[in-house]
Amino acid sequence: MRQILVNTRTTEKRIAVLDGKKVIDFNLFRPTEMVQPGQIYLAQIEKIDRKIQACFVSLGSEKGFLHLDDIPEEAERHQGARLLVEVTRMGTKTKLPLVTGMIEISGETLVYIFGKSYFSVSKRIPDGRKKRAYSVYQAALRRSGSCDSSLTS
Repeated sequence: MRQILVNTRTTEKRIAVLDGKKVIDFNLFRPTEMVQPGQIYLAQIEKIDRKIQACFVSLGSEKGFLHLDDIPEEAERHQGARLLVEVTRMGTKTKLPLVTGMIEISGETLVYIFGKSYFSVSKRIPDGRKKRAYSVYQAALRRSGSCDSSLTS
């Protein structure tokens, strides 16, 4: 069984993925490192600009730009609200990093979008493997009861 372990300190965060007792992935994040695509933050909305339908969020030591359409429906949308965001594009000298509240966690064959009650099977896998993946994941979802047992392609 795979597990994700997260250890945080004021100066760094460590994330390890274990398969049984074997470490299969390890990431170390330090606050001095630049914001990178794929990183997930607990952001705080600092300012909402209705004219451009976007808001500016604090990512800790940096700021980000978030379109209002990229905030999940159930999330609060006011100054000071906190929400999980994923960096989708690095910032430049003139632009802030672009973030989204529609966080995607994808594996080799499965994609989970935060806030949705279903999983998607990756479009990149061949149809033969896709049918097998559907049946395996469908059965696992029914057994777990932790998520709607629906899948999309």
